Amino acid sequence: NPEFPLDNRDLILFKTYIDMFNYEKAKKCGLIAINNAYLNRNYYLSSEIGGLLLNQKQIALSKQENFDLQYIVASSQRERTNHIDGAKLFLKTYTYMKENANDICIPNQVYCKFMHDCINAQINANTPEIAIALLDDFKNFPHLNKEYRFLLHNRYAVAYLAIGETDKAESSLLTAEKIANKIKSRYYKSIIYSDMAFFYFNAIESRDKTLHYF
Repeated sequence: NPEFPLDNRDLILFKTYIDMFNYEKAKKCGLIAINNAYLNRNYYLSSEIGGLLLNQKQIALSKQENFDLQYIVASSQRERTNHIDGAKLFLKTYTYMKENANDICIPNQVYCKFMHDCINAQINANTPEIAIALLDDFKNFPHLNKEYRFLLHNRYAVAYLAIGETDKAESSLLTAEKIANKIKSRYYKSIIYSDMAFFYFNAIESRDKTLHYF
């Protein structure tokens, strides 16, 4: 399997040090190995290494390291391995983050990305009710920039549509459209126009509005 390279020096050292009961050095090599695997999009490998680091009780992890590892493993599962497991792991990581908020330092941009990833994981796993609960929490974050505020309402629309709440979905899309116009970005406008055309074509079956947004 090309996603399990045999010449990964840090991975080999990580497993070797575990066999030698040298957990301090195992941790150091393991953290390097998992980050390299994830950056190279080797999601099977990053998931495997993360599981070993998190489940090896003799390896002392700070709460910050524990959160970072859980985030990588959840992302790896969602990206390549299993959408359902990825969503569950994201929810577990979200709970861990909230319970240990005083001991974990997360920059605003990283927090926003994590929440966006966590919400998308729930939508992809067909758990829109959980996605809506996460969105309700995320909207209260005081440092949301316009881009993430746009994505927030866009994801609301998708989740509401999934549970048949078309009025709320439409309202969320219209709010996202207003934000996209304020951002003045062709990229965000293209996203919202495409989504709204899809919405009016499939959910509302309005030909005029579908043509307007196309």
